[in-house]
Amino acid sequence: MKRIMMLCVLAISLSTFGCNLSTDLTLGSSASYGSGVAEDTLITKSDTTKKRISTLTFDDYVLSNNRVGKQVKNTYMQTERKLVLIRTNTGRSLLVGGDQPIKTNFGWILVKDIQLGAFVYCINGLEMVVQVNVQTYNSKTYNLEFDEEIGMYANGVLIGDYSMMRRMNNNEIDYPDA
Repeated sequence: MKRIMMLCVLAISLSTFGCNLSTDLTLGSSASYGSGVAEDTLITKSDTTKKRISTLTFDDYVLSNNRVGKQVKNTYMQTERKLVLIRTNTGRSLLVGGDQPIKTNFGWILVKDIQLGAFVYCINGLEMVVQVNVQTYNSKTYNLEFDEEIGMYANGVLIGDYSMMRRMNNNEIDYPDA
């Protein structure tokens, strides 16, 4: 009850400043909306340039959550029917699977557990989640693996890599031929 009241106050406060909270789903831990990120997602490389995840190769170094470049070890691809759209108060958006880890002010959680009003870690600091919606996708998603488990910046939002996703889902998530 307290959380709902706080969210209502937050929504009223934000709408005063022209920012609307929006959701059309209750994901929860039993829902599964895939893994990985949409194929046109921009990944921040160690030199701070951005490259589409679908075009990254083993020669690429990705900026990790501890601001160190990590070389891509494997790229995983599969087709997903639905993904979750997350939008922040700055307009930043990410189309991502519900089983993908994301770093919030509550720590690392799965996207399917994200709540409106949570703060996600982004390339320039914390940003508030103002929209969470399930989207029909029906296309390829990608995930990256490194020599060690890392966080990486996808469209500027800090998400976990393939190894973190598998660990946080009790190794129940797998890509074909992974």
